[in-house]
Amino acid sequence: MVLVGHVKDKTAILVDSMADTWGTLCLAARHLAEAGVTKAYAIVTHGILSGNALENIELVIGSSQSTSTHSYTPLKVLGNGSFGTVWFCDWHGTLPPNTPLSPMQCGAGAHLDWARKHLIAVKCMKKKWEGSWDECQKLKELEARKGRPLTGGLVSSIFFQIASGLNHIHANGYFHRDMKPENVLVTTTGLFDYTTLSPVAPPNIPSEKVVVAIIKLANFGLARETKNKPLYTDKDVHGYTPGSHDHTPYPYP
Repeated sequence: MVLVGHVKDKTAILVDSMADTWGTLCLAARHLAEAGVTKAYAIVTHGILSGNALENIELVIGSSQSTSTHSYTPLKVLGNGSFGTVWFCDWHGTLPPNTPLSPMQCGAGAHLDWARKHLIAVKCMKKKWEGSWDECQKLKELEARKGRPLTGGLVSSIFFQIASGLNHIHANGYFHRDMKPENVLVTTTGLFDYTTLSPVAPPNIPSEKVVVAIIKLANFGLARETKNKPLYTDKDVHGYTPGSHDHTPYPYP
């Protein structure tokens, strides 16, 4: 792993789509620390956290007397679903700069018990997944494509339909609050000649005949009106399914 550029006395942000054991992210963080960064944050879309991932990131459950900056104190349950539980916690480390205070810490609805705390939500899975990314590669949908990437035109069409659906919801005064792959319904019908959208594709590249995808958004059980006042996740949260493996903190709310 080679670091390019000068990072001394700067804040580093590491971005990854999927973190399995977190070995690569932790190695990158060590390189950055050795190069003189003051802080490093990791942003991960899917935190699988398999193998020794938890040992790598050293995230532990603590108490109000804990001194570790990678620990937290559970305060109460926010949501309990089939696959996991979301806990409202006091984080013992520092939050990112300019993180706004929760409405529960300021204003008319402030709770005195939660003053001067670093309030976060922690997602905890009830069942540990013993698999890895290699197992994901065996999904029949991926095997059927034999390593071929999805056609750019099809991806663009799917994204446009999802964005249009959300825009329609927002225009009518609601927001979904539970967008995830399980709540995106896909129906295929017919074939269409999609041309490439890649800016680096060679000229006159032939189009690819692929299915037409019709996208619908489903499961509005957690939807709220946009005119509602916070808190959005503190009350009436039932059936919430966490999207990552275990102990993944993010600022609350």
